[in-house]
Amino acid sequence: MNKQEKRLKKLQEKEKRRQEQKIKKAINKFLKIFYVFLAVFGIGWAFYYFGSNAKVLPPTTTQGHSEMVPDSNILTSELPETVQKHMLEHAGGSGPGGTIIQYNCYKYECEDDLVKKLENIAKQYPKTVYLAPTSKYEGKIILTSFGKIKVLDEFDENQIKEFIER
Repeated sequence: MNKQEKRLKKLQEKEKRRQEQKIKKAINKFLKIFYVFLAVFGIGWAFYYFGSNAKVLPPTTTQGHSEMVPDSNILTSELPETVQKHMLEHAGGSGPGGTIIQYNCYKYECEDDLVKKLENIAKQYPKTVYLAPTSKYEGKIILTSFGKIKVLDEFDENQIKEFIER
């Protein structure tokens, strides 16, 4: 091999290395972009997944309450959150805080007599216990009082009365 052939071979090898480096740089750039996309997608998915699977529960504080009082302690329509907060502060609009029993028969299968059983309990405490249906909270039966919450999967009269009386 003469000098010119050797020089040509070196130039070809150099060009080949340069092309390999270009390819490596392009692959690395693509991988960086892919990893950033994957991270952003993963974080977005996590927020969506955990946000959509978070249990939605009724309030247990009075912050942001309204001064409205329901006409009855046994309701057939949903109780707005601002009114719930007021009932937690002052059942009936004055006096001590109350307890709210909510049942969700929209998302959960309820026995035919569940509402009647809950009404009977609420009638035993007409000045402090409110009963209302709900469609937005997670749980079949949800009990709330100021700073406390209990979710029941099934009707349990003893647990409900214990919650109300403590």
